[in-house]
Amino acid sequence: MRSRFWLGSPSLKSLPPENFVNKTMGAKFIAKHAASLEMGRDMVVHCAMEMNHLASFLPDLYNDYHPTK
Repeated sequence: MRSRFWLGSPSLKSLPPENFVNKTMGAKFIAKHAASLEMGRDMVVHCAMEMNHLASFLPDLYNDYHPTK
């Protein structure tokens, strides 16, 4: 299992890319400050907790629906 995150340029999908709001949000200064180091750490901690939780019941759930012959 893998977790992947795109913490790249923020944008509003309801607006075209050339819109002033999206251009401003995608500026290097804004993008640099939108995703902090703490946010990256928090995502790693969240993923570790979530994967640990899933590992506690997914094997049993799989075995319930795929019995060995």
